[in-house]
Amino acid sequence: MTDEPVPEETGRRMRRAHRREQLFGLLLVILGACAIMWARLSPQDAPAYALAMGVWCLVFGWGLIIHVVLLRRGEARRMSEQAPARDTPEP
Repeated sequence: MTDEPVPEETGRRMRRAHRREQLFGLLLVILGACAIMWARLSPQDAPAYALAMGVWCLVFGWGLIIHVVLLRRGEARRMSEQAPARDTPEP
């Protein structure tokens, strides 16, 4: 990889890619943390499945966020391979 700056439009397009999935993963992480806190801080008020649901939401949310990061990384790699080589000296 080179240390060349990324064109502005390419950077914007990469940040917009899979934004909905990333925000859904963040929402799941927040909901999972709230459910775990509810289950741990007031066990008499929380349903029995609150802790399990919170852990499931955390794991699935983080998995979704990591999946989006890997998808963006693959797209960035494909875009860099498709880009024409700049300032490449000919032999």
